[in-house]
Amino acid sequence: MIVDNENNAEEPQKKKSKKKLVIIALIVFLLAVGVGAFGVLKFNVLGLAGKIPHQAKEEKTTSLSFDEVQVNLADRDHYLSTTVVIEYPENKKIIKEITDKNYKLKDAIIEVLRSKSVDDLDTEEGTAKLKEQLLNRINGELTTGKAKSVYFEEFLIQ
Repeated sequence: MIVDNENNAEEPQKKKSKKKLVIIALIVFLLAVGVGAFGVLKFNVLGLAGKIPHQAKEEKTTSLSFDEVQVNLADRDHYLSTTVVIEYPENKKIIKEITDKNYKLKDAIIEVLRSKSVDDLDTEEGTAKLKEQLLNRINGELTTGKAKSVYFEEFLIQ
């Protein structure tokens, strides 16, 4: 009988340890489900799923190099000699529009350049800002598409 009592005493402890193990496994399972649900909600409900970067197809582009331009700068003591190149998508409509409006685009470029002083153009930030202003001005003239970038082939201030 003593043996039976020892076995009876061990059985409740085994049942208690099994219950603890089941409870711990259940808690781990629920946490995993919660984390998974949070991830799904974050990416789908908040609209972030479409913003995960994918390898996008590169759009084909082409460029147009304007003739060299020499302009007096706003401070009148210096002039700028530069060749501006614009990059734009390779599609028939925008190519035709850029060809047709070439003179307007060049005039817009000259107007922006003439409004600058040496101090405006003497730093990397200044030339980056100039490129942005030229791009905005050129895109303001275009209706069938937009130029993507502006580059300088030459850039000489004297």
